[in-house]
Amino acid sequence: MSSSPFGCNAKKSSLGNSLKAKEAIPREPVTLIADKKYQIITAIIPYNSKQAAAIRQHMHANITIDGQRVFIFRTSNGWTTVALDATESNPKLTGNPITVLKLAFTKFNECTAVSNVTIKWAGSDEIMTYEDIDQMEAQFEPLPDAQPDADIVTTKGDADYLMDKLNEIEKKVDDKVHELGKKIEETTGMMMAEIGDKMRSIDGQIDDLISAIRGDGGAPISSVLTPTTADRRSKKRPRKGEASSSIDLN
Repeated sequence: MSSSPFGCNAKKSSLGNSLKAKEAIPREPVTLIADKKYQIITAIIPYNSKQAAAIRQHMHANITIDGQRVFIFRTSNGWTTVALDATESNPKLTGNPITVLKLAFTKFNECTAVSNVTIKWAGSDEIMTYEDIDQMEAQFEPLPDAQPDADIVTTKGDADYLMDKLNEIEKKVDDKVHELGKKIEETTGMMMAEIGDKMRSIDGQIDDLISAIRGDGGAPISSVLTPTTADRRSKKRPRKGEASSSIDLN
């Protein structure tokens, strides 16, 4: 008798599965690099590993000064204490290097995903301890004084450029509207003056006509009638049985 197709897979051990689930993910190391010349502290933390996300979240939540993150990520140099608004002529840090080293060393060691924390000078393989941090302060070089940023003075960003163009266009539109308004005002004034003159002329003719009709010494009706109207009134038709005055009786 052939075996059932449902029995072709070996039965898995529930004990093996439970043991595998309980396997702990190995902790991972963190290194703090101190730069003497620029006072920059760089945090070398795991990337794309099993503990990377947990260590990164712990860093963001716990390594802060006045509620602001200490380590800022930049593609060129990773997680460092270089401030977001820092420039070549105006160097800025998120915190004093000694303060950052003590804070980062303590908080990274509190993270359950971190195996150990080491401190090194940039370019050196010598490992230092927490007790060595205070002695490191005298070895940091002072940061240069902030200078006016040439890039900011001479070069405008896209937003500034667009705003300048918008203001320039707006001014041109305002000038055109003002010019058009003046032309409309001048044209309207000329039209109103012309209309006024014509209305006064018509009013005068009406007054003369009324005076002539009333016979109060005004101009005779024929003088206020148009030539066409006067001609029609002068050409009377002869009455029935009456000869036209234009017929020669001789």
